[in-house]
Amino acid sequence: MNILQSLSSFCDNCVCFFDLSSFFVKSTVKVMNIALFCAAVVSVLLLSENLFNLMTNAGVFELPACYLILITGATLTPLTWLRSPKDFWLSAVVAGFCTAVTAILIIVGVAQVIISAICGFIFFGRIYSKTSSRRCAHSDI
Repeated sequence: MNILQSLSSFCDNCVCFFDLSSFFVKSTVKVMNIALFCAAVVSVLLLSENLFNLMTNAGVFELPACYLILITGATLTPLTWLRSPKDFWLSAVVAGFCTAVTAILIIVGVAQVIISAICGFIFFGRIYSKTSSRRCAHSDI
């Protein structure tokens, strides 16, 4: 008896490992699909809330948040129909560009804060120390 025949007789006598593995794979895929759906729902809700706050604070126009959730979901749903990364490579390029622009803006903002803090300390620190010493010298305490 060769190895294949002994393996097939082993699978006939007990539960085959391949049947269990396919069950676990199918169960794992189902759980992952549910988790991805829930994450997508949360992302759409956060995006629509951020857009609502942005439009309200900017004063562009007021649109109820309920409609904004529907518009955001309807806009993003076709993107979920793409099958593989080769179908949406442009979104990866746009995401990389946006990340680079964000990093540059953060660096520029931090540099402005540091420069204004240094300049404010140099110029306003001396003035404040002179006025504070005058106040202390002329106080009745």
